[in-house]
Amino acid sequence: MFALVGIGGAGKTAIADRFLREVPGVFPPHPDVAADPSLPTPDKLFVFSFYEAPNPQVFLAQILDWLDDREPDDKRQRPRYPEIKARLAKEHGLLLVLDGLEKIQDDGARGGRLGHITDAPGVSAIVTTRFPLDDLEVAEGPYYVAIDVERIALPACVELLRQRGVHGPDTALEAIAEHCGRHALTVDLVGGYLAAFKRGEPSLEGLPSHDEIARIAADEPNRKRQAVARQSARFGRVAQRYREGLAEHDPAALALMERICLFRSGVTAETLAGIFLGDSKEQVSGPALSQLTPAELKARLHRLSEMRLIEYVDDATGQRRVQVHPAVREGLLAGLATDAATAGHGAVREHLASALTAADVALGHAPDSTPTDPSTQDLLEEVIHHSLEAGLVKEAYSIFESRLVPLVIMGGHDRIERIHRLFAKGHPPATARPGEGVGELFFFAWGLAYQAMGQPALARICLERAESETSRSPGDLGPYFFFAFSLFIEGRLGHALHVFKRELEQLNLGTASFSNIEHYAVIIIDLAKTFLEGKQLDSSFRALLHARAGLDSGDKFTFALLARGDLLVRMLLRAGFLDNVEAIATDFFDDVLDDEEAHEVLREALPLAQLAAAQVSLAKDDMEDALKRIVLTEQWVAAHGSPDIECLAALVRGQLHFRLSDPARLVTSTTFRAEQLDLALKTTTDGIRIARRSGYGFYHLELLILRSRIHLWRGEADEAARDARAALYGLDVAPPGKSRFDAPPLDGRSPPDGRGIFGEGRPPLYAATHPECNYVWGEADARFLLGEALALTAAANDDAAMAREATAELDKARALQQRIGDPHLADTEAALARIASGMPPPFPLPPPKPRVVPAIPQKSAPLVFICYAHADNEAPDRWLGRLLQMIEPLHRRGVVHVWTDRAIAIGEQWDAEIQRSLATARAAVLLVSPAFLASTYIDNSELPVLLRRAQQQHSLRILPVLLRPSLFDKLTFRYPDPAHGPQEIKLADFQVAHPAERTLSEMTRPEQDRVLLGVAEALLQLAAD
Repeated sequence: MFALVGIGGAGKTAIADRFLREVPGVFPPHPDVAADPSLPTPDKLFVFSFYEAPNPQVFLAQILDWLDDREPDDKRQRPRYPEIKARLAKEHGLLLVLDGLEKIQDDGARGGRLGHITDAPGVSAIVTTRFPLDDLEVAEGPYYVAIDVERIALPACVELLRQRGVHGPDTALEAIAEHCGRHALTVDLVGGYLAAFKRGEPSLEGLPSHDEIARIAADEPNRKRQAVARQSARFGRVAQRYREGLAEHDPAALALMERICLFRSGVTAETLAGIFLGDSKEQVSGPALSQLTPAELKARLHRLSEMRLIEYVDDATGQRRVQVHPAVREGLLAGLATDAATAGHGAVREHLASALTAADVALGHAPDSTPTDPSTQDLLEEVIHHSLEAGLVKEAYSIFESRLVPLVIMGGHDRIERIHRLFAKGHPPATARPGEGVGELFFFAWGLAYQAMGQPALARICLERAESETSRSPGDLGPYFFFAFSLFIEGRLGHALHVFKRELEQLNLGTASFSNIEHYAVIIIDLAKTFLEGKQLDSSFRALLHARAGLDSGDKFTFALLARGDLLVRMLLRAGFLDNVEAIATDFFDDVLDDEEAHEVLREALPLAQLAAAQVSLAKDDMEDALKRIVLTEQWVAAHGSPDIECLAALVRGQLHFRLSDPARLVTSTTFRAEQLDLALKTTTDGIRIARRSGYGFYHLELLILRSRIHLWRGEADEAARDARAALYGLDVAPPGKSRFDAPPLDGRSPPDGRGIFGEGRPPLYAATHPECNYVWGEADARFLLGEALALTAAANDDAAMAREATAELDKARALQQRIGDPHLADTEAALARIASGMPPPFPLPPPKPRVVPAIPQKSAPLVFICYAHADNEAPDRWLGRLLQMIEPLHRRGVVHVWTDRAIAIGEQWDAEIQRSLATARAAVLLVSPAFLASTYIDNSELPVLLRRAQQQHSLRILPVLLRPSLFDKLTFRYPDPAHGPQEIKLADFQVAHPAERTLSEMTRPEQDRVLLGVAEALLQLAAD
C-alpha cells in the first residue's frame, strides 16, 4: 500500500492518475504520456473516489458488485467488511486506487479498517488522503509506504499559470508560485483568478507574505499539521479573492457557487434549479440567483467549470452532477453568511424530504419503520445532515431516533457512528454536546456502535456518559450494564469493580418494587463484584440459582444481551461451578438460539449465545458441539463483522484445539496432538493481534495465559515465561525502531502503575497486576504458568537456582488460589510436590542453553542528539549539514552516535522516535537561533526533557551553539519536576561551545569552522570519559 499524503489540492489525485497512465495496458495510449514497460500490468484495477461517495458502505457494495460482475442494486443489503475481506483473499493481481480517504477517516488520523483490507497478498492499493494513516504507520508493516505530496516543481507552476492565461516574465510567475507554496490547486486557482478578474496580469495582491505564513506555522504545535496550516492560510486568501471578484462581476455565479458547496457529494443542475430558482426562492437564494432561468444557471455552471471551481462527474446512475473540490468548498463556505447557509440547508432538507415522501417514506415516528434498503438510509442520513446545518437539531434527532437508531442492533454500526459525529460537530465523545432536543439514547447508541466496531475505549466513554446523564429509575439498568461490561472487556476491571459497588449501594438490595428481571440483575451485579474482588463465589452463586426460578422466557432473552451473559458463564466456569452453569447458560441462551425472528433484532445476542454454549460444551468435553457452535459464530462474524466477537471466538477456538491436544486423550495420535497445538498457537496469536488492535484488555490477558500454556506443552519454556510475565506485568519500552510488542516483558520490580502495554497511540492494555485491572484470577493463572516455565527451564539445564525461583512463583500462585477458592489449586500443589521430589516435568524438555562465558563489557558509543530548527538548514550556511560533516568521522568510527530527525524513516512515528532519542542521549547540541527559540515543538517537547535530564539526572551534557543573534541569554525555560513542580532555567546557564560575544553568523568562515571543530572535540572527550 502506497499512501499519497498531502493537503487538498496538492496534486495527489493527479499523481495517481499519471501513474496509472504510465502502467502498460491500463488506459489507451496518450500522445503526452508514454507507458513505462518496467511497470507490471495489474490483472484487475478498481478505482473509487470517496469525494464522490463519502460512505464506506457504498465502497464495499460497489467493489463486491464489480468483483462478482453483477449489476448494482440499491435495494440489496450492503456487504459487511469481513465479507469483502474474505472475497479479496481470493484475488490475485488486483490494484485498488482509493481517492480521498480522509472523507471516511474517523478522526482525521486513522486508516481504520482500510489497514486490514489488503491482508490478502494478491491485493495492492494506492491511497490518497490529507492525513497520515497513523494506525498503519504504528504497525510498521513492510508493505506500507507513505509519500508526502506538498509542492510541485517551479517550472511546472510557471507552465500551469501560463496555461491558465497569466502572462509576464518567469520571475514574476515564480514569485506567485512561491507565495502559493507551490501547491498545485492554489497555483491553478490563482491563475484562474488573475485571468478572469485581472486580465492575466501577474500580481501578489492579497496573498499572505512569507513572514505571515511562518507565524501561522509556528503557532501549530504538531509538525505534521504545519504544512496544512500554511496552505490553508494561503487558500483562504485565494478563496476570498474569488469571492470578491465574483461579487463584483457576477453575484449570481457567487450565490450559485455557495449553494453548490452545501452539498457534500455533488448535485445535478436540475436539483439546483428546483431548489433555488424562482421568485419565491429569493429569501433562500438571494435576488441574483433566484431570477436566473435554468438555461442561465447551466451557463453559470459552465463558467465556474472553466474557472476550475467546480467539475462535472457522472455518478453510478449515469446522472451528470457538479461537485466542488473539498478545499474549494471549505474556503467558500467559510465566507458564507450564517443566515444564508441556514436557509440554504433548510431548502435542501425540504427538497430531500419531499423525495422521501414521494418514495412513501415518512419522517415521523412509526412502528417498525426502519428502512432496510441502503439507498433510503443514505437519503435519511442526508436529511439529518441538512436538518442539523439548518439548526433543526430536535427534528434531526427525531428522524434519527425513529428511523435509524435500531440499526445499531441490526448491524449498521458504521452508519450510526457516522451520524453521531454529525450531531457532535467534530467533537469526540468526551466533549460532544449534541444540542437541545437530543434524547437520552444518544450516547447509549453511540457507545454500542463503537463497541461493535472494535473501539472499546470510545465505547466506554459514550456508555459512561449514557449511564451518568440518563435519568432512570433504580431498576432501569440498560445503560449501566453496557457501561460496566464495556469496562470489563477493556480490561479495566478495577474501574468495573468500583462501578459495581457504586450501583449496589444506589440500588439497595431490599427494594421490594423490583421485578424478577431487575432482582436477577442485582444478583448478577453482586456476583460480578465478588468475582472481581477475588472472593469465593459460593453465596453469590446460591443467590443466583434461587433468583433464576422467577424468570420467564422474555426475561431470559432480554438479559442474554443486556448483561453479557457470556461473561457470566465465563466467570462461573473459571470459578469451577460446572455442575450448575449449564442450567444458567440455558436460561440465558436457549430462547435466543431458538428465536429466529429475534436474530434480526438483536444480532449480537446470537453469536454471544453460541460462544457461551461452546464454552460450556468444552467444559463438558463435548468437542463436537463446541466446534459446531464456534463455526456458526465465525460464519456470523464473516457476514456481519464485530471485532469483539471475532476476538472471543479466537479465544474459544484456541481452547478447543488445546483441549484436543491433551495427551490424556489416548485415542489421538502424537501427530494429531502436534497439529492441534500448532492450530491452537496460530488461533491464539490471531486473537492476541485483534485484542491489541482494538484494546480488548480482558481478552488479551486470557489469550496470553492460554498461549503461555500452549508454549509449555510445545516445550517452549522461554516463550511460555514471556507470555506469563506479559500477562502479569506487561512489556517494557520498545527498543528504537521496534514495535512496542517487541519489547521485553517487565517483572515484579516494575511500578504497579506502569504495568501493561502502552504508547504508540494505541489503546492501553493493562497487566493483571495493574491497579486499574487487578485481575486476581488471571494473576493466579499467570503465576502458575510462570512457575512451570521456570521449572521446565531448570530441569533442562539442571539449574537449582532457577528451580528455587520456580518454587517461589508457584508459592505465590498457591496463596492466591487458596484465597479465592480456585479449583486449579490442586495443579499448583502437584507442581510444587514434583519440583520438591525432583520428578521431571510433564512437558517436552527444551534444549539446554549453552554455557555463556561473560564477555568483557564494551563501552557503547554515546548518543548525541542535535536539536535545531529546519529553517536554519535551509539558509545558505546550512548549519546542520556543516556540523554533521565535522562530526561524521567520529560517527563512522563508532566513537559517537549522532541522531537528528533525519534518521526517522518513512512510516515511523516521528514524535515517538524523537522522545526515545531524548531519553537516551548523553549529549545535546543546541543550534540556537530566532527560529530555534520560536519553534513550539522544541519549546514544548524537546527542551523540557533535555533540561530535566541535565539538571536532575546529571546524565546529559548540553552544548549550545549560537547561530544568529537572539534572545538566548534573556529567556527562561520550564521543565517538569515531579517532586517540586515546574522549574525554570536559562539556556545561558549552560556553557556555550564558543565565546558568547559573537554568534556564528557574525564570524568569518574559518572562525565558524573552528567553533564546529570545538564541538566535535568536546564530543570526542565525552566518549573518552
